[in-house]
Amino acid sequence: MAYAMVMQMIFSVIGLAVFGIYLGRKIDPDGNLASYLAAIGLFLGLVVGYMGLHQFIKSEDRYERTQRD
Repeated sequence: MAYAMVMQMIFSVIGLAVFGIYLGRKIDPDGNLASYLAAIGLFLGLVVGYMGLHQFIKSEDRYERTQRD
């Protein structure tokens, strides 16, 4: 299951970066907006992915503790 969470994190980071590039080129084709939005997408993807992975690890720890008792 952890493998699936890591893959989801990777694809969300890539997807948000590509979406930022696409949106930036649509709004401002000649400017640097695409680079800025891609960087924001990368950052948001990493943060959301890390939060999801952290929540998964916490829930697995809780599950393991209840199974031992």
